[in-house]
Amino acid sequence: MLQVPYVHVVFTLPHQLNGLARMNPSQIYSALMRVSWKLIRHIGHAHHYMPGMSSVLHTFGSDMKYHIHLHALVTFGGLSSQGDWI
Repeated sequence: MLQVPYVHVVFTLPHQLNGLARMNPSQIYSALMRVSWKLIRHIGHAHHYMPGMSSVLHTFGSDMKYHIHLHALVTFGGLSSQGDWI
């Protein structure tokens, strides 16, 4: 891990999409991973840096009910196009 400040972010799929996710798990899980990274990358791009992100997909909550969510560690800042930390 980089020795930089970071934040824990959770992306949750709306429960209304659980049926669709059960029928197409690979596509829905993959889409959640891609969309979460695109959002974080977009935010960093708006501030002229490339953030770092590490994520884990969970399909059940602590109560063992179907609850699709993604935990991510996202850096506060990132590398500029010149390779400098911002």
